[in-house]
Amino acid sequence: MDYPAILFEDDGQIGVMFPDLPNCVCTGSSIDDAIYNAGEKLMEYLDSLRESGNQLPIPSKKHKVKLPSSFGRRNYSVIMIRPSINYQSHIPPHY
Repeated sequence: MDYPAILFEDDGQIGVMFPDLPNCVCTGSSIDDAIYNAGEKLMEYLDSLRESGNQLPIPSKKHKVKLPSSFGRRNYSVIMIRPSINYQSHIPPHY
């Protein structure tokens, strides 16, 4: 399941936040790096929700996502991020 992510510049880094997932944020030194990190962060966050027995939130529609007003006026982009298949959970699988 893909989730919308907001990409924005922050002190020379590219910040990524997931509006549907509280406190799920990351950064990268480039756009490609930020997107890669976001896929891993997303997978880690979703795994954590599953492990704690919580339901996964339904992703918002991309066109409805806006940068929170607390961020002021800055340029941003909204893209859809897929959880990274490269992420390795530190929790052993249950058999």
